[in-house]
Amino acid sequence: MGVEACDYLYLSPHLDDAVLSCAGQISMRAGKGRKVLVYTALAAEHLPSPLQANGARFLKLCGLGPDAGRVRRSEDVRACARIGAAFRHGDLPEAIYRCDAAGRELYPTHESLFGAVCPEDERIADVLAREFSALPPAGKVMAPLGAGGHVDHLLVRRAAEQVFGAGLLYYEDYPYAARWGRVRRLTQPRRAWSTEAIRLDAESRRAREAAILEYASQWPMLFGSRTKFRWRDRWYLWRRGGERTWRRTV
Repeated sequence: MGVEACDYLYLSPHLDDAVLSCAGQISMRAGKGRKVLVYTALAAEHLPSPLQANGARFLKLCGLGPDAGRVRRSEDVRACARIGAAFRHGDLPEAIYRCDAAGRELYPTHESLFGAVCPEDERIADVLAREFSALPPAGKVMAPLGAGGHVDHLLVRRAAEQVFGAGLLYYEDYPYAARWGRVRRLTQPRRAWSTEAIRLDAESRRAREAAILEYASQWPMLFGSRTKFRWRDRWYLWRRGGERTWRRTV
Protein backbone atom coordinates (compact mmCIF):
# COMPACT_ATOMS: atom_id res chain seq x y z
CA MET A 1 0.00 0.00 0.00
CA GLY A 2 1.48 3.39 -0.90
CA VAL A 3 0.79 7.00 -1.84
CA GLU A 4 2.46 9.43 -4.22
CA ALA A 5 2.30 12.29 -1.74
CA CYS A 6 0.95 12.59 1.77
CA ASP A 7 -0.19 15.13 4.30
CA TYR A 8 1.68 13.42 7.15
CA LEU A 9 4.75 11.21 7.09
CA TYR A 10 5.56 9.25 10.26
CA LEU A 11 9.07 7.83 10.47
CA SER A 12 9.12 4.66 12.58
CA PRO A 13 12.37 2.96 13.62
CA HIS A 14 10.75 -0.46 14.11
CA LEU A 15 7.56 -2.27 13.17
CA ASP A 16 5.44 -0.78 15.95
CA ASP A 17 6.99 2.50 17.13
CA ALA A 18 4.91 5.04 15.18
CA VAL A 19 1.67 3.17 15.93
CA LEU A 20 2.50 2.76 19.63
CA SER A 21 3.20 6.48 19.87
CA CYS A 22 0.79 8.09 17.42
CA ALA A 23 -2.03 5.71 16.45
CA GLY A 24 -4.77 7.96 17.82
CA GLN A 25 -3.74 11.09 15.95
CA ILE A 26 -3.14 9.08 12.77
CA SER A 27 -6.64 7.63 13.03
CA MET A 28 -8.20 11.07 13.51
CA ARG A 29 -6.26 12.58 10.60
CA ALA A 30 -7.05 9.70 8.26
CA GLY A 31 -10.69 9.94 9.30
CA LYS A 32 -10.71 13.56 8.14
CA GLY A 33 -9.42 12.54 4.71
CA ARG A 34 -5.75 13.30 5.31
CA LYS A 35 -3.22 11.03 3.61
CA VAL A 36 -0.91 9.47 6.17
CA LEU A 37 2.16 7.34 5.42
CA VAL A 38 4.00 5.32 8.07
CA TYR A 39 7.53 4.44 6.92
CA THR A 40 9.30 1.83 9.04
CA ALA A 41 13.01 2.17 8.43
CA LEU A 42 14.48 -0.91 10.12
CA ALA A 43 12.09 -3.60 8.98
CA ALA A 44 14.11 -6.25 7.12
CA GLU A 45 11.97 -9.21 6.16
CA HIS A 46 14.89 -11.65 6.06
CA LEU A 47 16.97 -11.86 9.22
CA PRO A 48 20.70 -12.64 9.27
CA SER A 49 21.59 -16.32 9.51
CA PRO A 50 22.84 -17.61 11.79
CA LEU A 51 21.47 -15.26 14.44
CA GLN A 52 23.82 -14.17 17.19
CA ALA A 53 22.93 -14.55 20.86
CA ASN A 54 21.13 -11.26 21.55
CA GLY A 55 18.98 -11.48 18.44
CA ALA A 56 18.08 -15.08 19.24
CA ARG A 57 17.10 -14.11 22.80
CA PHE A 58 14.85 -11.38 21.47
CA LEU A 59 13.04 -13.73 19.10
CA LYS A 60 12.50 -16.23 21.91
CA LEU A 61 11.10 -13.47 24.13
CA CYS A 62 8.67 -12.50 21.34
CA GLY A 63 7.71 -16.10 20.60
CA LEU A 64 8.98 -15.75 17.03
CA GLY A 65 11.01 -17.98 14.73
CA PRO A 66 13.07 -17.57 11.54
CA ASP A 67 10.10 -15.97 9.77
CA ALA A 68 9.97 -13.14 12.33
CA GLY A 69 10.48 -10.45 9.71
CA ARG A 70 7.47 -11.60 7.70
CA VAL A 71 5.31 -11.99 10.81
CA ARG A 72 6.13 -8.56 12.15
CA ARG A 73 5.54 -6.92 8.78
CA SER A 74 2.13 -8.58 8.65
CA GLU A 75 1.32 -7.23 12.11
CA ASP A 76 2.24 -3.74 10.95
CA VAL A 77 0.08 -4.02 7.83
CA ARG A 78 -2.94 -4.90 9.97
CA ALA A 79 -2.18 -2.17 12.51
CA CYS A 80 -1.90 0.51 9.82
CA ALA A 81 -5.18 -0.69 8.30
CA ARG A 82 -6.85 -0.20 11.68
CA ILE A 83 -5.98 3.50 11.65
CA GLY A 84 -6.30 4.21 7.92
CA ALA A 85 -2.60 4.77 7.22
CA ALA A 86 -0.55 3.79 4.20
CA PHE A 87 2.69 1.96 4.96
CA ARG A 88 6.13 1.28 3.56
CA HIS A 89 8.82 -1.00 4.97
CA GLY A 90 12.56 -0.48 4.70
CA ASP A 91 15.01 -3.36 4.36
CA LEU A 92 17.62 -2.55 7.01
CA PRO A 93 17.88 -4.92 10.01
CA GLU A 94 17.27 -3.74 13.54
CA ALA A 95 20.27 -3.00 15.76
CA ILE A 96 19.74 -6.22 17.70
CA TYR A 97 20.64 -8.16 14.53
CA ARG A 98 23.48 -6.00 13.19
CA CYS A 99 27.09 -7.27 13.27
CA ASP A 100 30.51 -5.94 12.39
CA ALA A 101 32.60 -7.16 9.46
CA ALA A 102 33.86 -10.09 11.53
CA GLY A 103 30.33 -11.25 12.39
CA ARG A 104 30.39 -10.00 15.99
CA GLU A 105 27.23 -8.42 17.42
CA LEU A 106 27.39 -4.65 17.59
CA TYR A 107 24.95 -4.68 20.50
CA PRO A 108 25.47 -7.94 22.41
CA THR A 109 23.29 -7.11 25.42
CA HIS A 110 19.90 -5.51 26.00
CA GLU A 111 21.60 -2.64 27.83
CA SER A 112 23.92 -1.91 24.91
CA LEU A 113 20.92 -1.15 22.68
CA PHE A 114 20.28 1.87 24.89
CA GLY A 115 23.86 3.14 24.99
CA ALA A 116 26.06 4.92 22.49
CA VAL A 117 25.81 4.18 18.79
CA CYS A 118 28.71 1.91 17.82
CA PRO A 119 31.30 3.58 15.55
CA GLU A 120 30.79 0.78 13.02
CA ASP A 121 27.10 1.67 12.96
CA GLU A 122 27.41 5.38 12.21
CA ARG A 123 26.93 4.76 8.50
CA ILE A 124 23.33 3.72 9.15
CA ALA A 125 22.31 7.35 9.63
CA ASP A 126 23.61 8.21 6.15
CA VAL A 127 21.82 5.22 4.61
CA LEU A 128 18.60 6.25 6.34
CA ALA A 129 19.00 9.85 5.16
CA ARG A 130 19.19 8.66 1.54
CA GLU A 131 16.07 6.54 2.04
CA PHE A 132 14.15 9.40 3.67
CA SER A 133 15.09 11.72 0.82
CA ALA A 134 13.47 9.29 -1.64
CA LEU A 135 10.13 9.14 0.20
CA PRO A 136 7.03 10.90 -1.16
CA PRO A 137 6.74 14.60 -0.32
CA ALA A 138 4.83 15.31 2.86
CA GLY A 139 3.17 18.32 4.40
CA LYS A 140 4.45 17.42 7.86
CA VAL A 141 7.09 14.92 8.92
CA MET A 142 7.09 13.24 12.33
CA ALA A 143 10.19 11.58 13.78
CA PRO A 144 10.89 9.90 17.13
CA LEU A 145 12.13 12.18 19.89
CA GLY A 146 14.39 9.40 21.13
CA ALA A 147 12.91 8.95 24.62
CA GLY A 148 14.45 5.78 25.96
CA GLY A 149 17.69 6.22 24.06
CA HIS A 150 17.39 3.16 21.80
CA VAL A 151 20.16 3.44 19.20
CA ASP A 152 17.77 2.86 16.29
CA HIS A 153 15.51 5.68 17.46
CA LEU A 154 18.52 7.98 17.74
CA LEU A 155 19.74 7.05 14.26
CA VAL A 156 16.32 7.65 12.72
CA ARG A 157 16.07 11.02 14.47
CA ARG A 158 19.55 12.00 13.31
CA ALA A 159 18.81 11.08 9.70
CA ALA A 160 15.43 12.85 9.79
CA GLU A 161 17.04 16.05 11.07
CA GLN A 162 19.61 15.84 8.29
CA VAL A 163 16.92 15.55 5.60
CA PHE A 164 13.97 17.59 6.93
CA GLY A 165 15.69 20.20 9.06
CA ALA A 166 13.90 22.79 11.16
CA GLY A 167 10.40 21.86 10.00
CA LEU A 168 10.59 18.43 11.63
CA LEU A 169 8.09 17.47 14.33
CA TYR A 170 8.85 14.92 17.04
CA TYR A 171 6.61 12.35 18.69
CA GLU A 172 7.13 10.90 22.15
CA ASP A 173 8.36 7.31 21.87
CA TYR A 174 5.83 5.20 23.77
CA PRO A 175 6.12 3.32 26.09
CA TYR A 176 9.61 4.71 26.84
CA ALA A 177 8.15 8.20 27.18
CA ALA A 178 5.96 7.08 30.08
CA ARG A 179 9.01 6.77 32.30
CA TRP A 180 9.65 9.77 34.51
CA GLY A 181 12.06 12.38 33.13
CA ARG A 182 12.72 10.74 29.76
CA VAL A 183 11.01 13.39 27.65
CA ARG A 184 11.99 16.28 29.90
CA ARG A 185 15.70 15.53 29.48
CA LEU A 186 15.37 15.67 25.69
CA THR A 187 13.44 18.94 25.56
CA GLN A 188 15.85 21.23 27.42
CA PRO A 189 16.22 24.14 27.51
CA ARG A 190 12.43 24.35 27.65
CA ARG A 191 12.36 27.73 25.92
CA ALA A 192 13.76 26.05 22.81
CA TRP A 193 10.76 23.75 22.43
CA SER A 194 7.01 23.99 21.95
CA THR A 195 4.62 21.11 22.51
CA GLU A 196 1.09 20.15 21.51
CA ALA A 197 -1.11 17.57 23.20
CA ILE A 198 -3.41 16.03 20.60
CA ARG A 199 -6.55 15.11 22.51
CA LEU A 200 -8.13 11.87 21.33
CA ASP A 201 -11.84 11.30 21.02
CA ALA A 202 -13.42 7.97 21.98
CA GLU A 203 -13.25 6.60 18.45
CA SER A 204 -9.57 7.41 18.01
CA ARG A 205 -8.76 5.91 21.44
CA ARG A 206 -10.48 2.68 20.41
CA ALA A 207 -8.59 2.68 17.12
CA ARG A 208 -5.32 3.26 18.98
CA GLU A 209 -5.91 0.30 21.28
CA ALA A 210 -6.99 -1.98 18.44
CA ALA A 211 -3.96 -1.04 16.32
CA ILE A 212 -1.46 -1.60 19.14
CA LEU A 213 -2.99 -4.98 19.93
CA GLU A 214 -2.31 -6.09 16.34
CA TYR A 215 1.36 -6.38 17.34
CA ALA A 216 0.81 -9.75 18.98
CA SER A 217 4.54 -10.49 19.13
CA GLN A 218 5.27 -7.25 20.99
CA TRP A 219 2.52 -6.08 23.33
CA PRO A 220 2.66 -9.04 25.77
CA MET A 221 6.37 -8.36 26.25
CA LEU A 222 5.78 -4.62 26.67
CA PHE A 223 2.66 -4.64 28.83
CA GLY A 224 2.02 -8.15 30.16
CA SER A 225 -1.73 -8.44 29.64
CA ARG A 226 -4.52 -6.68 27.75
CA THR A 227 -5.90 -5.33 31.00
CA LYS A 228 -2.54 -3.90 32.06
CA PHE A 229 -2.00 -2.43 28.60
CA ARG A 230 -5.37 -0.68 28.55
CA TRP A 231 -4.94 0.66 32.07
CA ARG A 232 -1.41 1.94 31.46
CA ASP A 233 -2.26 3.39 28.06
CA ARG A 234 -5.32 5.29 29.27
CA TRP A 235 -3.39 6.61 32.29
CA TYR A 236 -0.55 7.74 30.02
CA LEU A 237 -2.92 9.62 27.69
CA TRP A 238 -4.78 11.20 30.60
CA ARG A 239 -1.58 12.42 32.26
CA ARG A 240 -0.39 14.08 29.03
CA GLY A 241 -3.71 15.28 27.74
CA GLY A 242 -3.36 13.11 24.63
CA GLU A 243 -0.53 12.16 22.28
CA ARG A 244 2.10 14.88 22.55
CA THR A 245 4.29 16.18 19.76
CA TRP A 246 7.22 18.59 19.94
CA ARG A 247 8.85 21.21 17.74
CA ARG A 248 12.09 23.14 18.12
CA THR A 249 11.48 26.87 18.28
CA VAL A 250 15.11 28.06 18.24
